[in-house]
Amino acid sequence: MNTEKLRSFVEQLINSGAIKNLSPHEKEEHVLAFINQNEGKLSITFSSPDFYPDTAWPDIKGELVKVLGESITDLVREQLKATIDSLQMDWKQKYNDFLISNELFRQQLIDFAGKLSSRYTSRMHYSNILTYIKNNVISPFIAAAYSNRRYVCNGLSRFDQIGFSNPGEAVDFLYTAMFILPIYDITMPINMVMPGYGGPANKTVSYPETESNDVLRKNFLAKLKEIIMTGFPNISPYFLDIILKVYYFAEEAESTTYTSKILKIIYNMALQWKKIKKDRGAESFEASWFNVARVNYKFYSYDLNTVDELYKITIEEDL
Repeated sequence: MNTEKLRSFVEQLINSGAIKNLSPHEKEEHVLAFINQNEGKLSITFSSPDFYPDTAWPDIKGELVKVLGESITDLVREQLKATIDSLQMDWKQKYNDFLISNELFRQQLIDFAGKLSSRYTSRMHYSNILTYIKNNVISPFIAAAYSNRRYVCNGLSRFDQIGFSNPGEAVDFLYTAMFILPIYDITMPINMVMPGYGGPANKTVSYPETESNDVLRKNFLAKLKEIIMTGFPNISPYFLDIILKVYYFAEEAESTTYTSKILKIIYNMALQWKKIKKDRGAESFEASWFNVARVNYKFYSYDLNTVDELYKITIEEDL
């Protein structure tokens, strides 16, 4: 099936005035909604002699959705490259075992994220990360934390083997590390993670589903490690350990590095962040998010001292 006409239609939609300035995943959601809401008219148009008269509408719609995903993926990859190329890598010098140049590491990040972005969920998450970084959401919080020199500052500068000497360095690290974390979106066939485990041959498992099975979780993380090391052959083992411990469960909190703990919080916030104008006397999105996080810290396995301090900063700094 020649999809050139579908691609032209999709390009017109995603570049239309109404959604032109939206983030990639917002564009995708708007176009998907448009397709579903106008399915009757679109089926008549695309089944006409000028388009695909010999193809059933369900097949046309399937190709249309596929082309939309490909177009949004291209857009995300373009923004990924621009953003990753702009990241500062001074923090990387602290890792004596990070045996790779900044330029090559950036390219590996671009390739790794670009490949993952072909998946719908990861594409949506990368779009959220890009929006979060574009608006530099976390920078004022980390700057305030270093100025106040309380728990978060001590955590980022002293608690772990690698300490960040200034807030800019810490923010650059957090932004860079986030581009690897959508690896947690993937699911894997159960027989790949646990050969001989039994059960349906086509059953897949996601990382959250491994919580009640230590062996399954260990094997799942081992597979994630393989995938990451394939994309980053010269990655620092310590840096890799931070990534692999981000989604720790409650009973693992004490043995988890502080950098992993705060990265988990910042990343999860990025996936939900929205640019909302703050009304006078009302809480900002950030204040509301950190407040919910501290109230429900046990459920999310968040570090309470961190989310509590970040919430207080929203009040102290009027953020």
